Amino acid sequence: MIRNAIALILLNKTLYGKGDLTFPPLAPICYHSFRRSYFAAMKSDISEKTRPSNYPNPKLRAIAYSMDALIPGLYIWFGSFCFRLGGSEAEESYPRTIHSFAGLGLVLPGYQIFTTYQGSYDPR
Repeated sequence: MIRNAIALILLNKTLYGKGDLTFPPLAPICYHSFRRSYFAAMKSDISEKTRPSNYPNPKLRAIAYSMDALIPGLYIWFGSFCFRLGGSEAEESYPRTIHSFAGLGLVLPGYQIFTTYQGSYDPR
């Protein structure tokens, strides 16, 4: 990832005489997609390093957040396998998670929820 950033800076300096990440009007999509993917990777690297060992699985947190907020989607979890079709990522301050090994949840528009999980989302 850093190698790509350095290559872009060198290419930009060679072509346009600038050493920063400014691009001509024809290339803003490349810059924005690079910037978005670079910062997303940096954020995930930082959160993985600073997360304590007893911190809940982020995929289970996202499923718990989505089902708790009644965001439409299909949610399946079995051990460390998590599948989420729809829903949303959990906020950083959201402490809740799912405490069962396996389950299935379906949230439909109109706030209808069907799930095998009957426990609490609160941390233990």
